[in-house]
Amino acid sequence: MIFTRPLFLYSIPVVILIGSALIVFNMMRKRKLVDKILATGHKSNLSLTDMKAEILKEFFIVLALVSFLFAAAGPADESEISSMTKKGIDVIFVCDISRSMDASLPVRKLETAKKIMTGVIERRPDDRISLIIFSGSSTIVSPLTFDHRSLLSAIEKLSAQTTTSTGTALSGAFGSLERVIEKEATRSTAVILLSDGEDFGPDISGGIQNLSENRIPVISVGIGSVDSDPVPEINYKGEITGYIMLSAYDTAKTYLDEEMLKRISNSTKGLYLKAENSSRTAEEISNFLEGLKKETISQKQDVLFVYHYEIPLAIGAVLIALSITVEKKRRIKKCYL
Repeated sequence: MIFTRPLFLYSIPVVILIGSALIVFNMMRKRKLVDKILATGHKSNLSLTDMKAEILKEFFIVLALVSFLFAAAGPADESEISSMTKKGIDVIFVCDISRSMDASLPVRKLETAKKIMTGVIERRPDDRISLIIFSGSSTIVSPLTFDHRSLLSAIEKLSAQTTTSTGTALSGAFGSLERVIEKEATRSTAVILLSDGEDFGPDISGGIQNLSENRIPVISVGIGSVDSDPVPEINYKGEITGYIMLSAYDTAKTYLDEEMLKRISNSTKGLYLKAENSSRTAEEISNFLEGLKKETISQKQDVLFVYHYEIPLAIGAVLIALSITVEKKRRIKKCYL
């Protein structure tokens, strides 16, 4: 167990010291007050039991503050994947999240892509994997990493509303690929492109040639139908509220452009697959990757932490609740005296 913000720990002795001093001071002050009242011959409402209840309440509050300071100090364990060596390959997912990927056939195309990526990751435990998403522009969601759990979490959250850019441009995705790919002659690298193939951006011939020259195959996964499918409007809840209209009588349509995807795969000596069954497609991709040369990959990542702040927070909350309960009981009892 380590603390990522140890400065908060240094204040704990101060809180305990001040809290204890205040409890003792209040106890002595009330004791003197009781003695004064009794000296005048009057009956005091401040009984010994009442004083003990108030001291107990203050004790709970001090302990709650200590628990909150422990939580603020960031108790954590170092992740097991902060440094790792495995024998595998580098895999880069390039996933289309444009509006057309919201079309349903009958399952939304993006959901199909997410299932395929998840299936591949589960079958490739020793590979480093990266994720790039694109529509009108591209974003590197994750560099090459062994942290598959975080990748799966990021994939689960993907939606066509993840980006504010419009249109579909593969050129941006190819630009991001150049930043992710490590220039190592012995490292086997493969790109998995998941898209309906529609591309309204600049020519990508240069990007395809660059991958070909570096012997990086592209596995293109065509998602969708060659027949037209309307592009839906999605609200913040992920519900279809209508369809995008190009004009009053013309609904925006999306098509699977297999020719574009086949061109990319053929030019890089990769593989084209039409996504008809997510599990089977993931298996075919994994089988293709298995044929690539595996190399020993060592990676030192930034130290990752698994935090446990919820435990002291919960303890602090219970102690606050106990202090409130003690105070209520004290007040009720005092009313009957």
